[in-house]
Amino acid sequence: MADAHCTPLDALIQLNGHARAYGCGKRAIYAYKTLVAGMFGAQRALLGARLLKHEATCRYCDGTTVYRDWDGYSRGVCFRCKGGKVTLRFLETTLPNGRVWHHPFEHGGWEIASMAGLYEWDSVRGQNVYRVNGVEQPEEWHAATDWAPNQPAVRLDPDRAAALLNLVEPWVTEITSMAGPWRWQAESALREMRGYRIDLGRVGAKCWYCDSTEIVIGLGRMGYFDWAAPVCEAHSKMPVEMWPTSHVLPESALTPALNEWLVRHRQIGFQESWHH
Repeated sequence: MADAHCTPLDALIQLNGHARAYGCGKRAIYAYKTLVAGMFGAQRALLGARLLKHEATCRYCDGTTVYRDWDGYSRGVCFRCKGGKVTLRFLETTLPNGRVWHHPFEHGGWEIASMAGLYEWDSVRGQNVYRVNGVEQPEEWHAATDWAPNQPAVRLDPDRAAALLNLVEPWVTEITSMAGPWRWQAESALREMRGYRIDLGRVGAKCWYCDSTEIVIGLGRMGYFDWAAPVCEAHSKMPVEMWPTSHVLPESALTPALNEWLVRHRQIGFQESWHH
């Protein structure tokens, strides 16, 4: 379970690291971050928000300037970069607890900056303008000197992730009920919440069909959780039509935190999404 002194914001920070390290529910966690940071921005509770840029080697061509597809064939000059380098843009936000978040500008950063009042729509000129303390100014992109993307992160075990989600998700739901200027972000967060699955890995130490502990494969099961039924060498050779069809988890796999999470998600419903 989560620490007694752990706040929903602290829990979301840990889940953000989990999502970066493992990828489980990344879109949901990033939607929560956008909503939360945007709420703080709209309430002027952010201690600071800066525009940052970071020069990096292009991951599409690995700095060679030549784009190659998945099977290694050259497709000509890389469409993504200039000279093998790309400029990544981020919004840096400082939260009320002093922690700093970095949001890709094209994926949440601009929305937060707008909610924080850094950008306002000028209907006369038909464009967004950048403002600091209400005064229009040219955009100032600071070079990222003490931070870079893809910082080390820690993958959480399923029970810990569930305990933290049990703090974060009711908080996010409460924020969405206030709606206000962040209605679109609230709807996005709720949609991603309904598509979140916790990955439990292989469940159990014995074969799904027999008592063998010589497991060679896990047959994937999906429902509110992603998990795999362990199977021994002999049963791994069965035809596909004889694979397990039950999506019901063994009761022993559900810790109190996981069960609490499951009960809540059965209430809010499940929305299948291609990215989960």
